[in-house]
Amino acid sequence: MATMLLSSLSVIAHDFEVNGIYYNITSEEVKQAEVTFKGDSYNSYSNEYSGSITIPATVTYGGVAYSVTSIGEYAFRECTSLTAITLPESLTSIGDYAFRSCSSLTSITIPESVTRIGYASFYGCSSLTSITIPESVTSIENDAFDGTAWYDSLPDGLVYIGKMLYEYKGTMPANTSIEVKEGIVSISPYAFYNCSSLTAITIPESVTSIGKYAFYGTAWYNSLPDGLVYIGKVLYKYKGTMPENTSIEVKEGIVSISSQAFSGCTSLTAITLPEGVTSIGEYAFSGCTSLTAINIPEGVTSIGYYAFKGCSSLTAIVVAEGNKVYDSRGGCNAIIKTSTNTLLQGCSSTIIPEGVTSIGDYAFSSCSSLTAITLPEGVTSIGDYAFYACRSLTTITLPDGMTSIGDYAFELCTSLTAITLPESVTSIGDYAFWSCSSLTAINIPEGVTSIGKYAFNGCSSLTAINIPESVTSIGSAAFRNCISLTSITCKAVTPPTIGDSNTFFNVNKSIPVYVPAASVEAYKSAEYWSAFTNIQPLPNEYILTVSSAGYASLFLDYAAAIPEGVEAYIATSVEGTSLIMNRVEGVLPANTGVIVIAKEGTYTFVESEDTPADVEGNLLSGTATDTYITAQKGYAYYVLARKNGLVAMYHPTLTDGQFLNNANRAYLALDQSNFGIFDEEVDTGDDGIQLSNGLRFDFSGTTDIAPSTLNSHPSTLIYDLQGRRVENPTKGIYIINGKKVVWE
Repeated sequence: MATMLLSSLSVIAHDFEVNGIYYNITSEEVKQAEVTFKGDSYNSYSNEYSGSITIPATVTYGGVAYSVTSIGEYAFRECTSLTAITLPESLTSIGDYAFRSCSSLTSITIPESVTRIGYASFYGCSSLTSITIPESVTSIENDAFDGTAWYDSLPDGLVYIGKMLYEYKGTMPANTSIEVKEGIVSISPYAFYNCSSLTAITIPESVTSIGKYAFYGTAWYNSLPDGLVYIGKVLYKYKGTMPENTSIEVKEGIVSISSQAFSGCTSLTAITLPEGVTSIGEYAFSGCTSLTAINIPEGVTSIGYYAFKGCSSLTAIVVAEGNKVYDSRGGCNAIIKTSTNTLLQGCSSTIIPEGVTSIGDYAFSSCSSLTAITLPEGVTSIGDYAFYACRSLTTITLPDGMTSIGDYAFELCTSLTAITLPESVTSIGDYAFWSCSSLTAINIPEGVTSIGKYAFNGCSSLTAINIPESVTSIGSAAFRNCISLTSITCKAVTPPTIGDSNTFFNVNKSIPVYVPAASVEAYKSAEYWSAFTNIQPLPNEYILTVSSAGYASLFLDYAAAIPEGVEAYIATSVEGTSLIMNRVEGVLPANTGVIVIAKEGTYTFVESEDTPADVEGNLLSGTATDTYITAQKGYAYYVLARKNGLVAMYHPTLTDGQFLNNANRAYLALDQSNFGIFDEEVDTGDDGIQLSNGLRFDFSGTTDIAPSTLNSHPSTLIYDLQGRRVENPTKGIYIINGKKVVWE
């Protein structure tokens, strides 16, 4: 999904549109979506919603049915022609600014399913005279209804909405004492914010939720002694400066921990929550850098966003058995939301279990002791800030199937030296690798269409970048201050749009920029690309796939560097039924057939201008394209094959006197008058495998009988005298680096 800058906000384009309504997918796991605006920002289009709109409970896209569970932030903002809207019973929340300044909207009924109404969500809806709000709503953020005809008509004083005390409207008289009515269950986040005249308040036992700034700046709160502040069944806040090495046991009867209750309490080392606790608010323990362990009771059903953000010393996280909403399956030392398999909070000792499908926002944020972690198969996304400031993280393994890297996901992971992004990744968020100053290499997979702003800003050790053909846009400052870059490769035929002049700020503009040959002139004239003075056509490259047999044949019509992990051999002579092989080192010359030996996998042969190896006397031929080879009289032809478990050169099957030699494959054409090849010869080697009408490989080269010193080098490729790979050699003679060696 494309990203762009909107003031200081990152706003995401809609994912799809159905019947004139625009949606973002919020969960692929449980198939949920939110209503949003059209395009990249709420003001990309004017009045995309007008008249009367009905939001469906479910919407189908790409054959998949999604439940519509929220009205997203800014979704209808400034849609001044919107006159009516019907909301479905599937909704659970209305986002910040969702209907702000919808000046023609006259009435709205919020369904029973909604629990939260966001900040300034109906602010400035001047014609809104009727609002029906159900008792299910327990959270209403500040300024939600300011500037509406409905709110303006309410009398000054306490404003109750359902079972919530929303706020005190108007100017509070001096020395005010308030008694909250019975039955109220929540007090909104800004209910008495800066009501300095509030000197006394009585709160009933029915209240189980109090917002983070509800009593900020009141005379009543300021008069309370420092320490734990309990209000009814709520632990509201720790007031004042906490002494060093503080351990707290929350008293029995408390059912909720308020938002930011212990935020920034760096001296909190331990806390015990009673069994009756059912909710932990947003940022409740944020920044508790000395907290080492957390136990979530069985009855907890709600944990707010970023509740343990920045708890960098956590080493033990346990969710009680029997909890129906969260778990820490298999002793993983993490909090997992069971219904979505999202890991919400981890620590340095977390082992991510199988079944987890996403890493939540801030899950490992500021986990300074985390050095390495493996994400199991099945994880498809990494949330915003997930590994933010994990400064000791050096390695992370990402699984195939992962599709997105969130905003700020690895920002300030200053020890991260390398990361391999799976080919399935399609989205790299804003600031994703910002200031990963030790990162030396990064692969950007095909399928990624945009690189977020500041994505690799400050990656000062990055030496080369490879931008795939699929990328169409690169955000502002994406590679800013990548001062070690020595080359840029961009395979996109059409030059990707660049955010601004900051995108490659402080990058040497004389380094080579490799682009498709047909696009060189387009890049030279494209905005911001034109600042580079050394734009060149891409070198050729070929990706060779080696099967489990460990062998492949190769022919390239250009000189190419032999990649690490690959051994390449030419054939120089024939002795009986053995094909004598000699190893080629460094650069493979153009138009040279070789036999390649490597572990199963893919290997990239990149065109090289370095001096090629000497391959004089090579018997192998090949073709750069699919070519039918016509057999000539007196010649014996061979291609690489595996028969009876033995990889060797065998006669191909001829059709009308021809065989197909596939592109970039080598073959052997031997003049029988020179080599005396007998087509019907049968040979049984020392391995007992019978070879008919073929040639074994002989990699023996020069003989060097010596005691083995290679036991400490398990990556060394070892072969027996028949040219077969040996994983676990016993005593005997083997071929290592083209020489006979005694293995002791």
